[in-house]
Amino acid sequence: MENLVLQAIGNSKVEKINKIKRNKEFLKKLIGDLQQVYTLYVSNRDGEDSTTYHIKKQSNYLNTIFFTADENGCRFRTKILGYRTNLGWLTDKYDTCKGDDNFMSVDNRMGCHGHVEVLINFTDVSANLMDIIKDIARILDHEKVSKRF
Repeated sequence: MENLVLQAIGNSKVEKINKIKRNKEFLKKLIGDLQQVYTLYVSNRDGEDSTTYHIKKQSNYLNTIFFTADENGCRFRTKILGYRTNLGWLTDKYDTCKGDDNFMSVDNRMGCHGHVEVLINFTDVSANLMDIIKDIARILDHEKVSKRF
């Protein structure tokens, strides 16, 4: 027997739910693959129009890394502290990544230390998916997330 609730809510909502489920399954696989290399503490929360994986670098830390799946695709979010000399590639490569004034300043003689708000949008069929995954790994390495050996 078909699901009566899905029949009642209509095809467009069912399509939206199925897109979110597909993107959630993709993120679940990606995070599982990351967990084979990194020690991550993961929890998941479903919302009305999306699902978000909250990740801690250590068991007693706050959630600082987030993967979100919605009907439009997936997002990787975090905020990191660093120097423009070693993290400038993020703001140069992804127009969704924003550095604060200290980070972006070229006049700062102390090395442009500041925060970068990282937001990387992708889907399971993005042409540059492997490059995005490599960049996520670079960010995890920069954040000194423990590796599994």
